[in-house]
Amino acid sequence: MHRITYSIIKQLIFCVLLTSLLIALSGCSSRTDRAERDIQALVTAMHDYRIDVGDYPERDQALQALLASPHGASNWKGPYVKKVKDLIDPWGNPYQYAIPGQWGAPFDIFTATPDGSPIRAWQMANAEMQLNMGFDYANGHDVSQDHAEAIYWWHMAAEQGNAQAQSILGSLYEEGRGVIQDDAEAVRWFRLAAEQGDALAQNNLGMMYRRGRGVPQDNDEALWWFSLAAEQGHIPAQRNLRRMGQ
Repeated sequence: MHRITYSIIKQLIFCVLLTSLLIALSGCSSRTDRAERDIQALVTAMHDYRIDVGDYPERDQALQALLASPHGASNWKGPYVKKVKDLIDPWGNPYQYAIPGQWGAPFDIFTATPDGSPIRAWQMANAEMQLNMGFDYANGHDVSQDHAEAIYWWHMAAEQGNAQAQSILGSLYEEGRGVIQDDAEAVRWFRLAAEQGDALAQNNLGMMYRRGRGVPQDNDEALWWFSLAAEQGHIPAQRNLRRMGQ
């Protein structure tokens, strides 16, 4: 009888602990979801602020500029958020603002979960949408043309693994358009896109090896990447193969 009772007690304790764990995990997940929604809303508010004022808030103004007009901000039409609590994450910490952001982004908004996992603005959106936002800003489609904004969105898409955005960034770094010219950075982005099968990036990576830019000069590597792109029907790569006697 005592053994049966002890077994039942153990099962009850296990059930209580399991239930507590599931509740804790569910609460953490829901808070993370809320933080992601908050950051998405703050990014939208930040773009609205820029449209009105002409630039993003300075570092010392931070996200408070969305709630109250900072000194010298002409044409401020806020508030762009409703309450102070909109600037606080689900764990009671203020959302952080950085200007400029990483990877050439004009700004970043971020926080972290209690275990230190980061939640950042560039992680929020679908990579394909980010890619297209970059094109919209580059071409002035339904928005004011802004190459810095275009690069920001392409960086976000590229960091999420979008091969086309990675290829675009490779070209920008190769030519120094809107970013500081950097052959090594160009090679890095070309390689990431090329390894996903992007023919344009494969051809461009081949050219970097052919010319010894950002990598040691290597005709065998150049031929390899030209061949991969040519097999996909990429005409410039086919032309490059012929020039190298292939």
